[in-house]
Amino acid sequence: MKTFILIAIFLFTIQCTFAQDTLVTYTRPFNESSLNKNDLFDKALLWFTRSFYNSYDVIKVNNKAAGILTGKAFFYSSYKVPQKQDSTTGFDFTDYNFIWTMKITDNNVSFSISNLCINGGIPVTSAIESPFVILMQSSERSEQNWGLSKLYLMKNLDALLGKLNVELATR
Repeated sequence: MKTFILIAIFLFTIQCTFAQDTLVTYTRPFNESSLNKNDLFDKALLWFTRSFYNSYDVIKVNNKAAGILTGKAFFYSSYKVPQKQDSTTGFDFTDYNFIWTMKITDNNVSFSISNLCINGGIPVTSAIESPFVILMQSSERSEQNWGLSKLYLMKNLDALLGKLNVELATR
């Protein structure tokens, strides 16, 4: 009986260990700038004021000497769901919040996102399963929408940071 219990605990532990999903993070380096640290920092601040409704709420740490900008942001990320004839905008998984960090040195800017959550507190993971149940929707449809929303989230973040790349490239 003890052997059976030990084997059951061992198998449960193995299943839990290998079934864990990883948290989704996002990192984007910008290395092609010829500007110095102070100019890059000023351009990054300008980008924040243009990109977010209230940049003062988004930026929590603003240290020009260290070249660090850090904060929290809310990000609305729309996505398209294929239908029989045309696509429609999905609305189940659109509201994300995250902690972001921007490190700035001479000729180099790195932007990273951690603690990426949906709907205020559910961590975004690599799981295929939807993080919550959508009423009146099949689990397959929820999983499809969840996958599309994560794909479009990365595309929308790329588009947002593409604007930062343009800002950093201008003199």
